[in-house]
Formats: sequence, C-alpha cells, structure tokens
Amino acid sequence: MSFLNGLGKPLLVGLGIRELLAPWTGHPFDFEIWVRLGVIAQSGANPYTLLPYIPNLSFSPYPWMTSISYPPLAAFIFAATYTVYQILGSPAPFVYYFLLKQPMVISDLLVAVFLFRLISLRGDATGALKIARLWVYFPFAIIVSAMWGALDPIALLLILMSLYTFEIKKPYLSASLLGLAVYLKLMPIVFLPLFLIVSDLPMRTKAVFTTIALVIPIVGTLLPFYLFDWNFSGIYSAVAYQGALPLFGGMGVFNSLSLLTPPRGFATSFLSIAWFPALLAAYAYAYGKKAKLADGLLITVILFSIFRPTMPEQWALYPIAFLLLKGDGENRTHFLAISGIATAYLAINNLLLVRFFSPISVGAFNWDQSVDVVSVFSELRYALLLVLSTAFSAEALSIVLAKHSFLNAKLKSLRRIRPREVTVPLAYIAVVSLAGGFLDFTATKMVTDWALALQSNVFLGLSWLSLYHLMLVSVFEITVLLIVLFSRRNLSDSISLFLLLTFLNFIASGFSLILYRALEGLPVLSSVAIYLAGSSSVTERAFVVFADTLGVLGIFYLNEIRSLLLFVVRRATQAVPQTRLGSDNEASLSAPA
Repeated sequence: MSFLNGLGKPLLVGLGIRELLAPWTGHPFDFEIWVRLGVIAQSGANPYTLLPYIPNLSFSPYPWMTSISYPPLAAFIFAATYTVYQILGSPAPFVYYFLLKQPMVISDLLVAVFLFRLISLRGDATGALKIARLWVYFPFAIIVSAMWGALDPIALLLILMSLYTFEIKKPYLSASLLGLAVYLKLMPIVFLPLFLIVSDLPMRTKAVFTTIALVIPIVGTLLPFYLFDWNFSGIYSAVAYQGALPLFGGMGVFNSLSLLTPPRGFATSFLSIAWFPALLAAYAYAYGKKAKLADGLLITVILFSIFRPTMPEQWALYPIAFLLLKGDGENRTHFLAISGIATAYLAINNLLLVRFFSPISVGAFNWDQSVDVVSVFSELRYALLLVLSTAFSAEALSIVLAKHSFLNAKLKSLRRIRPREVTVPLAYIAVVSLAGGFLDFTATKMVTDWALALQSNVFLGLSWLSLYHLMLVSVFEITVLLIVLFSRRNLSDSISLFLLLTFLNFIASGFSLILYRALEGLPVLSSVAIYLAGSSSVTERAFVVFADTLGVLGIFYLNEIRSLLLFVVRRATQAVPQTRLGSDNEASLSAPA
C-alpha cells in the first residue's frame, strides 16, 4: 500500500474539516492578537507593544491588548498574511481569519505525516498508518489548530521534523529545524540539550548543532531590532514575564494555587521557577537511562510543562504526539487518558467552546464573559478545572515514573465499588451535615450584634465568628480522631480512616451550609460572603462548590496521600530511638508505648 493511497484520502478529509472551521472561529484573546499583530507588523512597527483595536478586522472588543512574548517570527508570518489579504483586495474579515489559520492547519496535517515517517523508521508501516490517521481526525488537534488558531501545531511540526532528520543522520538540518521552532516559540529550547545528551555525535558536530540551533533564533530576533530600530524594552518584559510567571493555573501541579492567590514571597517565587530543577531532572533521566531521543522529549516536555506556574491546555499536544511515537501497550492507555483529560479541560476552560465563535457573534463573546465572571457556573467551572488539572498532573507523573496509567487504575477501582460500600459514608455525611446545619442555625439565632461578631478582636486577631468556625472544625475533627482511636486499627488503616472521615467532613460542610440557608428561608448557593477565619471570606456558592470538590478529590487520592503520610511517619520514626512496637503496619494506635 503506497503512502498516498493509505493516507491521502484521510488528509484531504482532515483538511476539509479544518478549513470549514477556520474562517468562523478563533480564540478571543490569542487569535485576536494575531489579527492585530499582522496589521501592526506589516507596517514595520515594533510588534512588542500594546495592540490597538483594528476597525473592520478585530472581533474582540478590547480597546488595547498585550502582544506576543515570543521571538518575532510569528509577527513576520502574520505580516505576510496581512499582505496577501491586502493583495486580494481586503475582502471580508473572514478571509483574513482563514488566511491566518493556514499555517496552523497545514502544520497540523503535516504532523500526521511526520508521525507516519517516524514510526515507519521502526519498520511498522501498518502501525504508522493507524497513528497518522488517528491524528488527522484527532478532535483535540483540530480544535487547537483550526478553531483556536494556536501556534503550537507549527512548533510541534518543526520539532517532529527535527527529530526525523536527526534520526536519518542529518544533524545540521535537524538543528536548523529546531532553531526555527525556538524562533517561533521559545519553549522548544528546552529540547536542545537532549539532542546532545542522547546522541553519539562527535563533539565538533555537537558544537555546530548547538550553534545552528541558537544562532537562528538569536540573529533572527536581533536583526529586525537593528534594521527597524525597534526598542528592546517590550520583548525583554515579555520574555522575563514568561520566565517567571507571577500567576498560577492551567493543567500543571500548581493549579490549586490559583484559587488561593498567595502573596508574592520567597515560596511563590521559588515555585515560579520550579520548572528549572524539573528540567535538570529530565536531562539527568535521559543521560542516566540512555533514553531514546523521543523518550527524552516526552519526559522533558512533561516535567517542564506541569511544573511551570501555568501550563496552557494547548501544550498537551506535545506529550500526546510523543506518546503516539512510543507505540502500543500501556502508552496507548496513557495517550487515551492524557487526551481525554486535556480535551475535557479545553472544553470546560473555554466554556464549551462557545468563545471560539466570537468572530461570527459578539453574543458568543459576551456570553463567555458573563458566565466566566458573574454566573452561578463560574465556581463550578473552576472546581472542574481543579479536578482535571490534578488528574492530568497525576497521569503525567505516572508516565514519567513508568507506571501503569493512573487514571485507568482509578477508574477500575471505582467500577469495583459496590452500592452497599457507600452506605456508611453517605450516612456519615448526612449526620455531620445535619449537625453542622442545625448548629449554624442555632448559633446565628443567638447573635444579637453582628457587627461585634464580625469585627471583634477576641484572640489572636480572630473575631467571635471566626472562633466559632474554628471550634466547629475542631469538634468534628476531634470526633474523627476518637473514632480512629477506638477502631483499634493498624497504622496504615488508621491513617486511611482518618483521611476518609476528614474528607467526608469537607463534603458535609458544604451540605450543612445548604441546610442552614434552607432553615433560614434564604436562597441557596448565593453570592453572599461568609467569613471563615480572620478576614478570610468566600461566597457561599464558592464555599459549597470547593468544599465538596476538595472532599471528593481527597477521597480520590486517598491512597496516594496515605502512602505519603506513611513515608513521612516511617522516616520520622527511623530518626528517633525505637520502642518495641513491632512493624509499623502492625502497631495499633491505641496500644501503650
């Protein structure tokens, strides 16, 4: 079977699907930047500046927008696109949108071609064809390229081309392609050390490889600043911002910090650069394991991405493509898990993809903004993103550690749960919810001066209301501790029971607030602020959603949290003189020391 007969028809169908979506869709922030940037860059102006609204072309109503934080190759691509649009007579803006999408659409289809070629190098032409066809119809890739209009399909194509040419012993061409990838987006620079670590090239060839890969983006960036007399302050600020992002979020391990908005300090500054030691660990893995280049690329992009302060969902394209290169078996399960989580995250983060239709309807843009900011669904959306980001990070780490699919294992364990096994936990939630709800109702009826309850400074800066909340938490957690102590279980089972009941208390606290509001005859899940401790407050709606979400997440990861606590306990006990209690797993918590 020839390549054309095997993949030609799927490529044409895939092209048709993408081209049908291209003119009418676009991300209201990222793609709008491309729209404006093409006009600005085509005039020769510095692209690293605020971008104004472009009449008759802009579809997002922002008066000004920040520009790219990449080298200027993207700006030149968009400038050339706008030039073509002008040559065509500046027709409807949808033609411009269509032209802007072509590099992404074509690159996305060529990714399938180079996946085919790379896998064929192993002699598996049949498997290569299946993987290529899969990518052609892969929904996540179609959304990112044809609807979002992100640059990542182009960068991914250049990386795969660099990998392919490296594998067929053309290192200098490989270095040139990698340099172009870096020139498009800075992120691919993290792959450069891998080409040097895993190869047996002579030192001189490695030196030339490095020079080519670095000279292309460096000269390509500096030359326009010299020729067009651009100011360096804009690109410096953009690159510095990307190097140590001040905000947390996305699909990485730090998503939960986006909910806490911690103050800027040493801890948050350290976490902002946690990707650097993660990168070093990836390089050490590739060197120590003598990993293949494709394997090293996979481990590197995973560790770099998930330990960044923010991992955008379109970055999932890279580990997904590298997983497909690794073949069948457990890698296929990892692929399904990573792809499913990333697609769900993309759909929820972009509010069911409605925002992508902003180019044809300002109503789509306005609906997206209203739902994201003031709607009752806002907290639920962030809660779901938290669930998906933890699942993505856990699945990604299971790939790095060469374990079985984390998500698949969890889903199997959930399917094994029988209905009667959840009866007692549900009854516990009901009891705690009723107790908490009625206690809140009784306590609030006793308050005669709410100003005093909220503003008083009784102990350590805490008000009467804050002390009441802390007392309530203490009562229920002491109850949990007593249940654990009297259960006379071994250490491992005692920790499991303690964690389970604590997480059930989280869930019950949300339901108790709903009960309290019902007893008061007030609307449930309102945006009224409740004060937890000190000046910390959240809306009632957010409290219910996130208390229940954290409780469910805690139960979902209960075994992992227990294993971590057991590890800490065992390490601590090894550091002090031991009494004769037997093994850790057999020691009863209620036994005398």
